[in-house]
Amino acid sequence: GLKAHANTISHARIIALEETCPLTRQHMGDAAFNIIARDFVETDMARSCDANRIGLGFTDCLSEPATREIAQIEWAWLESYHAAEAGTLTLDDLALLDEAALLAQPVAPHPSARIVAISAPIASALQELSGQQPVAILCVRPDAEVRLHPLNATHLAVFSASTQKNASLGNLLAVILKQAGEKALP
Repeated sequence: GLKAHANTISHARIIALEETCPLTRQHMGDAAFNIIARDFVETDMARSCDANRIGLGFTDCLSEPATREIAQIEWAWLESYHAAEAGTLTLDDLALLDEAALLAQPVAPHPSARIVAISAPIASALQELSGQQPVAILCVRPDAEVRLHPLNATHLAVFSASTQKNASLGNLLAVILKQAGEKALP
């Protein structure tokens, strides 16, 4: 009876992992995904997680860079989806500011923002980004829908600057100008 119960729990964990990483499963194929999933759900990490967090640490089991990055994007997507709500700065808000106030406007990333560094070309499983080679993917949910945005080096530098204490729009513009200046040098 206990062995049947353990098999049922293991099967439920595999199903939860499949639902957490559907694009990774699609990219790898059912058989390859299932082999890795069966091993992963028996790890201490997976056993310590409920069904909602079962994917935590799954990327560590994946050796192929594109596959690992798909799984990381899916995990970032889930974290973004479940992140705290927060207001966003809109163009209407900015239009009300004079130049000095605009440059001094404090900024910070939305609580749902997650960055995934990318080293391999984006796999076809991520159809809207397939074939691109950004340096990172930004997962963010400013409203009701999680969005994936490819970032180049300048975008990533601006995002990183926005995470600093006392970041302002003026600081972000300085980062953009510095990046543009470095690219203009021979």
